Parts: sequence; structure tokens; C-alpha cells
Amino acid sequence: GTSAEAVHTYDEASDRYSAWMKQATVEVAPGASASTTTRLFAGAKEWETIRAYERDGGVYKFIDSIDWGMFFFITKPMFWLLHHIHALIGNMGWAIIGLTVVIKFILFP
Repeated sequence: GTSAEAVHTYDEASDRYSAWMKQATVEVAPGASASTTTRLFAGAKEWETIRAYERDGGVYKFIDSIDWGMFFFITKPMFWLLHHIHALIGNMGWAIIGLTVVIKFILFP
């Protein structure tokens, strides 16, 4: 495919988000036609939802739409572990405490 540039803005005065996309121009011969397909995701960055789009929708590296920060190689595995502890326990507070215990156990001298 061709590359595209996506731009978004937020206007506080009107509490409105705007998004637009620019793609390269395509020359179409007289009588011919051209088409393009684009997907737009406008929703909460929920890990399971985004993973499902990546896995089932074939959206390559969509999980990286979450800002994992500069230390993504640490935060992604930590979040994965936190997510699974939360699924096991069912309470995010206890899951955070459980993650803390796991990290303390790993780093214990």
C-alpha cells in the first residue's frame, strides 16, 4: 500500500476533536476507476479490544497504538502480567498488589 499521513486536533472551546488523512494522489485514466479502503478506530484504548482488532482484523502492530512510553520493553510485559493477574483475581487493586509482590520476588537478592 501507499503511505498516508493522519492528523488530529482538539478544540477546547467547542470540545470537538477533528481528524483527517492525506494520501498520495492517484492518476486515473479516462473511463477507469480507482478505490481505496481505510479503517478508523475511534474508541477507548482497551487492551483486549485493541488486541482483537490486531489479531482478527489483521491490523499489524495495532497494540502499539497504546503509548507504552520510552521503556516499552518493560511496560508491555508488566501490563501483560497485570492484565492476567487481574483476570485471575477480578480486582484491579489486588492485581496491582499481586504484581508488586511478583516484581519484589523477581528482584529479591
